[in-house]
Amino acid sequence: IPLSDLELIPICRNGEPWISGEDLLGLAWKVRADFGQDQIEYILESRNDIPEDWEISFLLFPGVVKRDRPGNLYFPFIYWNGEWSLEFCLLNSRHFSSGRLVRRRERPRK
Repeated sequence: IPLSDLELIPICRNGEPWISGEDLLGLAWKVRADFGQDQIEYILESRNDIPEDWEISFLLFPGVVKRDRPGNLYFPFIYWNGEWSLEFCLLNSRHFSSGRLVRRRERPRK
């Protein structure tokens, strides 16, 4: 998927400062922002083509959920700190309004 075919979806609506992990998963499912590990790796491999305006956001990928030994759930996100970095975030936490889901841009219906 070319990066130009992707779009960012805000995770918070109506001025809300954060969203819960459960609501984040529901929103990701609803808007079809369910990218997996392959898509994350492709985006990182294409890091020189990532639009500059994406640098102000945390790009969240809750379609990939991993469990640690104690049973905590995490999902990957990438962010700009002078370069694109991959980290994991605890699902059961507050996710602030700077987060964006990544999905394939919707095509106009004919």
